[in-house]
Amino acid sequence: MTTDRGVICAVVGLALIGCRPDVTLTGSSSTQAEAVDHTIEWTTDRPGAVAFLSPIYTVPPYTDQTMCYFDTYDGEEAAVFWAGFYQNLDFGHHVVLMSSEADEDDWPDGTIADCTETSAEIMVDARPFLFASDLTGALQPEMNLPEGMAVKLKEGTRFVIQSHHINTTGDPILVNDAVFLETRDVSEVETFAAPWVHTETDLEIPPGESLSLEVDCAFDEDVTLLSLLGHLHEWGTSYAVDHHRADGSVERLYDIPEWDVQYRDAPPINTYEADPFPVAAGERFVTTCSWYNDTDEPLTFPYEMCATVGFAYPLTVPIICEPDL
Repeated sequence: MTTDRGVICAVVGLALIGCRPDVTLTGSSSTQAEAVDHTIEWTTDRPGAVAFLSPIYTVPPYTDQTMCYFDTYDGEEAAVFWAGFYQNLDFGHHVVLMSSEADEDDWPDGTIADCTETSAEIMVDARPFLFASDLTGALQPEMNLPEGMAVKLKEGTRFVIQSHHINTTGDPILVNDAVFLETRDVSEVETFAAPWVHTETDLEIPPGESLSLEVDCAFDEDVTLLSLLGHLHEWGTSYAVDHHRADGSVERLYDIPEWDVQYRDAPPINTYEADPFPVAAGERFVTTCSWYNDTDEPLTFPYEMCATVGFAYPLTVPIICEPDL
């Protein structure tokens, strides 16, 4: 099992869920020198909200751009009961908040870096912190957890705020994002929850061919699932997740025999809040992803993905599994 930058990029890719579809960047740029201001003064009425605000970015005409920004949470240890992810709906593709173990001497707070490439050095020490769990308001995704559950926010946690924008116009634009965390005292928490991610990023789909692969991940500890969903992009053809129990039985938990391109942005979600779903240590989830590449070029990550994700408890840190194929 590994937790290299490929896994982190896969987790970032999950932030695309609930975002606008891909667009084609074509046209000739305007000679207008001044950028068009599309910034928004982001606010929230959530009590105890902690705000992580991106800088104002300039996105050149007809450009797909991802930028990263370092910040640190300097408050006392707290519990995150809700999170909101806000962007300009015309140009925002995703904004995601990740914790970082990067040395502050190398990456001080306020550092801004282009992280459009998935191999960007700034992402090496990033780890998933939380992501959207409620896609009903998909244009501005939210994380909502059951009453009494929260994600732990430790004092001094360093964060990378990653902002992805697509400028489809002939003018440079100014944009900014925000992530708000509704925090409360940890004494109000009954159980801590965190994301779990099973993924594979080492894939290549030859042009004009189909490909299927399995992601086989065992749970190292007893957990109870809150949710489960699968993530492919537009070349996906089918998706399945099988639960291999300790008694030798196998149950199909998630089955999409015909993947719809719309599922990239709004996939079916299994939720278990009303009916707890325990998974014992040693039990395995096997994800089977299939694609058909109708292009003239090989498809690799991040243009296609295979990732099964959700929230589980009791957890204070995320579970990440990328098996060695």
